[in-house]
Amino acid sequence: MKKTAFSLAVVAVGLGILGWGARGLLAQRWGWGWGDGYHSSTAAEGAAHGMADVVRSQGEYNLSTSAAAINMTQAQRNEIENRKQWTETYFEMRRINKAYQDSLKKPRSPEAMVRYAAAGKPKRLSANDLDAVSGAIRWPELLQADKYAQDRSQLDAVFGERASKGAVTKREREQVKSLTEAMIERLQQDIDSLRPQDYVDSKQFLNSLAYEASLPAG
Repeated sequence: MKKTAFSLAVVAVGLGILGWGARGLLAQRWGWGWGDGYHSSTAAEGAAHGMADVVRSQGEYNLSTSAAAINMTQAQRNEIENRKQWTETYFEMRRINKAYQDSLKKPRSPEAMVRYAAAGKPKRLSANDLDAVSGAIRWPELLQADKYAQDRSQLDAVFGERASKGAVTKREREQVKSLTEAMIERLQQDIDSLRPQDYVDSKQFLNSLAYEASLPAG
């Protein structure tokens, strides 16, 4: 009896490894009932059948575990690649920023310093915009609105004095700066209702007018 049970167990293990197809073939050869309605006829056969199922389940588990390990490894590779790209991008940005900062530390030649200083200054007004003899200011159409009338009047007076005296005093220069800044602020308040080019031209005009106050007439 023990030898029979052992033999059946060995056969069951082999069937579990080979799968249901092999068991079907053996069932046809030996007349075993492996169909859906089959029930073990003896305790030994039931034990062998159960052992075969255990072996088969273990094989399926190992296969699933192996597939999961492969997928996890791929995910880890993707994460490593993403981190690598992020790190390369980070250090490339740092390199570019450092190169820019280093360029600012390089001493400029006197000619370059002059060009740099000139580039930051407003353009001077033309003779049509500011008469050097009379000091009359030809205001842009946008700045001729009534809301700027008081500021225009004070600036006209300062530049009239500048034309007659050749220059303005420090107090007058500060007055021009204050008046032009106030007019620019009013422009900005109306920016949504103004044509972009009119706004830009008027603002540049006021900046140039303030710059003229720091220079001698003529």
